[in-house]
Amino acid sequence: MSADELQTLIATAAAHRVVVSIDPSGAVTLTPMDGKPAGKSSERMRRYRERRQNVTDVTAKASHVTAKASQSVTCDATPPPLPEGLEGFALEAPEGKQPKRFVAPTETQWLAFAATLSPPFPATAASRAWNHYVANGWKVGKSPMKDWKAACRTCHSYEQERNAPPPSPPQTPTKKLPWE
Repeated sequence: MSADELQTLIATAAAHRVVVSIDPSGAVTLTPMDGKPAGKSSERMRRYRERRQNVTDVTAKASHVTAKASQSVTCDATPPPLPEGLEGFALEAPEGKQPKRFVAPTETQWLAFAATLSPPFPATAASRAWNHYVANGWKVGKSPMKDWKAACRTCHSYEQERNAPPPSPPQTPTKKLPWE
């Protein structure tokens, strides 16, 4: 190994926080400053990139197939039979039915539904709850809302808890002291 090659190796090692060891036979060993051999992490990263490439290839092939969905596709393989007792259950949504997409209610719809709850949900509290969800983009935490009626019922129950009279303190019997 020439002096220039050695200097380049040392500069590269310093940039990557690697310790360079050269034994008397001239073999070079690279060890990261955390103590683990350098080759294992690079090998692990190479395998990770290969797996990611395979996943990307499958996704690209799947999008290619969906782009040609108008063509008929035949498959000779038959699906495995369902386990005992599950023959009548559908694994997928019935034909023609798609999952419902959430549609935010109008304030009138919200207030009308709130009026049907028992005990009555005060209109001011119901309007406050509707404004809360409008301001937060109809999200429950960080997730998009799925059922606004359930949210209205939840707000109603919180309002009932908030307006409930506080529990009375437990009555403890008092003993008369002998000197009283």
